[in-house]
Amino acid sequence: MITVTYTSIDGVSKTRRYKNPKHARAFAITWVGPQDAEGGSYAVSNDGVGKVTWTGITRAQLFGHDPIPAVKLNTETTFYAKGDDLFCRQKGYTHDHERQLFARVVQVPDAEHYYPVGWSLRHVDQLPLFDEDKVYHHRNLALAEAKNAYLSYLEYCEAEDAA
Repeated sequence: MITVTYTSIDGVSKTRRYKNPKHARAFAITWVGPQDAEGGSYAVSNDGVGKVTWTGITRAQLFGHDPIPAVKLNTETTFYAKGDDLFCRQKGYTHDHERQLFARVVQVPDAEHYYPVGWSLRHVDQLPLFDEDKVYHHRNLALAEAKNAYLSYLEYCEAEDAA
């Protein structure tokens, strides 16, 4: 994670965090202008009013004199859960690929809404991959069903692309 902080002599302070070095570079250059590749751990604007400091990147990378490391692509499709949200990092996409969330697992209460009787899957987008009315007795069964449904969808997409 790259952190860039702008401060000025009149008390303005802005801190931004970036995964992409190009966005960090744009922020830094907006506030202090183009800078030399060599120098210390901060850059001062030409009028002396603003200063930019950074972590997670070298000065040369931030101001465009060193190549930015290539973005790594996922070599395989992986699934993971955070709380009740289910995510998929698809093969061939970047690690920071947006829209990884594809489903949510929720507890299903009984008719009186007192006790949970199982788990169900919910869509988070317009892609109807599974039956939202189906109740699973174990959370892991619901997670496995969501994973299998998404893998089937990816196979379908690859077959359509090949045709």
